[in-house]
Amino acid sequence: MSRCNVSAKDIRIRRVLSRIEETPQASIQDLARLVKLSSSRLGHLFKAETGMELRHFLLEAKLQKAAKLLRNTDMQIKEISHTIGYHHVPSFDRIFRKKFELSPADYRRQELETISEPREAVLFERTNHTEHEDSEKC
Repeated sequence: MSRCNVSAKDIRIRRVLSRIEETPQASIQDLARLVKLSSSRLGHLFKAETGMELRHFLLEAKLQKAAKLLRNTDMQIKEISHTIGYHHVPSFDRIFRKKFELSPADYRRQELETISEPREAVLFERTNHTEHEDSEKC
C-alpha cells in the first residue's frame, strides 16, 4: 500500500503519507508530532481524508516493507523485524503470517523459488529441445 494509491487534500495528511513511505516504522505518535496534532485527531483526520484507518494503513505499509526486504535482501528476519518497528520477533512473525499466510522465512523461500523457476524451466526447455534436434539428425 503506497502513498501513490491514496490521495489527500490536507497537507498534513500528505506529509504523514510521505513519512510512512520513507519510514514505515514510525509510530502514530511520531506521525502526530510531525504534523502537530494529537494521535486521536490525526487518526480522525486521516480516516476522513483517505477513507482508511491510520493504524491499518501503517500496518500494511510495515508489512509491505518487510515483504520487500525479504524478497530483495539477505537481511536476517530479526533485522527486518526491527527495521519496520517490531522489536519482538514473534509478534512480527504472527502478524506477517496473518497477512501472507506464510512465515517470513517461508515467504522468502517461496519468493526465491519463484524467481529461480523460470530460469530452470528455460534451461530444461533448451536442453530438451537440443536433445530432440540431435535425435532428428541421426
